[in-house]
Amino acid sequence: MLVYPAQGEGIVALDLATGDRRTLVAGDDLAWPALDRKGTRLVYTATRDGKRMIRRFSPADGSDHELCDGSSMRDTWRVARPAFSPAGDKVAFVSRDVFGSVRLMLALPSGVCLRAADAAPAGAWAPGDDRLLVTDGAAVAAQTIVNPLEPWQRPPGGLPPLYRLDGGGIAALAVNRAMDRYAIATANEVRIVPFAGGAASRSVRLAELFDREPAPRPVPEALAFSPDGEFLALSCGPDDGPRLFLLCAERRCEGRAAAPWKLDPPPSAPGVAWVPNVL
Repeated sequence: MLVYPAQGEGIVALDLATGDRRTLVAGDDLAWPALDRKGTRLVYTATRDGKRMIRRFSPADGSDHELCDGSSMRDTWRVARPAFSPAGDKVAFVSRDVFGSVRLMLALPSGVCLRAADAAPAGAWAPGDDRLLVTDGAAVAAQTIVNPLEPWQRPPGGLPPLYRLDGGGIAALAVNRAMDRYAIATANEVRIVPFAGGAASRSVRLAELFDREPAPRPVPEALAFSPDGEFLALSCGPDDGPRLFLLCAERRCEGRAAAPWKLDPPPSAPGVAWVPNVL
């Protein structure tokens, strides 16, 4: 099921096989949905009093509350790019504060949200126990959380990069369900890289695709692998012109991936999730 913020509805779940759609959370100014692997828990952002904050919703019982306690997010202005841990007990997300600083944050089950990495425009989860996939915009590295109450701690000498992108500009990350590949999005390209190391296994050029789109030019904001890992959903801004694109993530699907993804209703804000089911 594809989960995205839809115009006039809120956060919706769309069954791509049948076309059936249901609204998970109704409201305006909702964005950035993410679900755990079982499809039982949802986080999303909602704008209140000019601030975009993160909330947690249970599709099973309809409970809806702030993900982080107030003291954790006192100076936060915008929240984006949430990602559940493989176990579903933690959420990583990007926070921008009122001073312009961008951090990767970690939400614990207790409701405490702590800084995990500074100057990190995107994050996800790497294979293994409590390993974050982090980027500073130029390189991608795996950061093991040794102490959940001090997730920012790193080994002496810093983190060895898994992958470095010449020219930088990494805006979004995603990890496939099998957790053997991750995707990197920049303004002009999406690269798919194996966790085993080495060069990118696939590169999707976006410049030609975006050149055919009406203004304003799409800005990559979020990525989500399909459950089978064959495709990628690419969510693009800007906020006043959000769009979704379907990209081929494997060579065997070449020629079967449509470029712009025409959805009804169309997306209303950045963010996309793709899960087998929503319970």
